[in-house]
Amino acid sequence: MGIMLCPADDDVAGPDISWSHYGFSLFRQRLAQAEGLVLREMVGYGGNRPWNTAHDPVLQRRTDDVGRLIDVMKYCVEKGIPLDFC
Repeated sequence: MGIMLCPADDDVAGPDISWSHYGFSLFRQRLAQAEGLVLREMVGYGGNRPWNTAHDPVLQRRTDDVGRLIDVMKYCVEKGIPLDFC
């Protein structure tokens, strides 16, 4: 099980991004780490630190996964189509 995001159109050749459950977990950890967060300290991950103390790590650090996600999101914006879970 994992997560896959894709443009909500019928173009099967369009871009998408997907992670296995493990891969998505690593992606979240990398985003948190880029922000200086430790997930296990955050509310919802066993900790008490509120999420409103976090900034936007996607804009601060590009990893390969983030770069691919940005490409998919730009495609959706340019085409005027929503981003869907596939």
